[in-house]
Amino acid sequence: MCEFHDDVRTYVVPAELNDVAWTYIDSFVAEKLSTRVERDEIGDAWTTRAGKFPKRVQKYLRRKGIKAAPEIVSEIGNIASRHVAQQSTYHVDFTQTIDWRAGQFGDGGSCYWGTNAGARDMLAENGAYAIRFYDDDERGIGRAWLAPYGNSWIMFNSYGLDLFTVARVMSHAFGWTYQRIRLENQGTATGVLYINSGRGIAIGPGIDDVCDNDCVDLEWQETGERCENCGCDCTDDYDMSPNGERLCCDCFSEAYSSCGYCGEACCHEDIHNCDDDWYCESCAERKGFSACHSCAEWSQTVHECTDGEHRCDDCITDWSPCDSCGLLADDVTEFCGEFHCGDCITDIAVECDCCHVLATAAEVQHLDGRAFCCDDCRDGIPVFQQPAVNQLELAFA
Repeated sequence: MCEFHDDVRTYVVPAELNDVAWTYIDSFVAEKLSTRVERDEIGDAWTTRAGKFPKRVQKYLRRKGIKAAPEIVSEIGNIASRHVAQQSTYHVDFTQTIDWRAGQFGDGGSCYWGTNAGARDMLAENGAYAIRFYDDDERGIGRAWLAPYGNSWIMFNSYGLDLFTVARVMSHAFGWTYQRIRLENQGTATGVLYINSGRGIAIGPGIDDVCDNDCVDLEWQETGERCENCGCDCTDDYDMSPNGERLCCDCFSEAYSSCGYCGEACCHEDIHNCDDDWYCESCAERKGFSACHSCAEWSQTVHECTDGEHRCDDCITDWSPCDSCGLLADDVTEFCGEFHCGDCITDIAVECDCCHVLATAAEVQHLDGRAFCCDDCRDGIPVFQQPAVNQLELAFA
């Protein structure tokens, strides 16, 4: 097997078709036109004075008396362009130490730093490399994985540069040939070792044995127990979520807390601070705590209020007890030396329809369906001339 260099080296890849490109083109032309093109007559350069590569191929075929359809010439150009470097200079290194931050080499969206983090352990356990690319200031711009496979390598999951570009660089650097393949691990491309598009590239000094297979399976074992959220190895240290998921300690603490009384795991929003102890709702209520309707804090001293809710001591400083029902009210009316809430005052007092003063039932005089608190009101200005003001409504406005 090849020993890859771990220092950053620069490769100048000419904008020319390589051997792999010609292999694909020969195969395509033979299939579609039952002929072949002579490499020496057309040349490897993409652009010459005679025109770009597809145009030169078209002229060559005409000289041979073959009129190729425009779509065939176009596809020949597409095949060739996939194997012509888009830029001439590449700064590259190889490493088996996968310790960079997500996105440092153009791989910010890679699940290998998220739900499938266990794949990085699998790469390390199976002798894989990363080929990494840098700009002129040695800042990371891309990478791909290189997995050993017999006497060849399998390249997959390229970020920052397309996989064919990475293959062209390696082909130029080591004189290797390459070919695109279907790729799986343990019969799937969507396991912990997630393989983008289920495709890879076989590359090496001789890849015929690899490419004879309809699909290459790396057959790497997924060892140990994996966190079902981030994919890391949590064989020796894990917690179970309320849904039965095996989670590493970090993922568990990000989403759940344990009740200090029953020990059950709950979502953070379902665990409540009860005098510096943390309980689930059932245990909090079992230990005499209730939630304050106003501040949502849990306390053992909450008070029932006239609106049917319960509030803690800190939230009732502006509330007063009703002398009739005993509940706390945010507005009370004084009557006969006592204070009453809005519901209770209507049961013990009557409002005069003339002056709107409150009076006891014994003090009120009734006339024509109206109530008057005294003779003056009864004999005074007719009710329909009084201001349309209701004292009870004012008291609780």
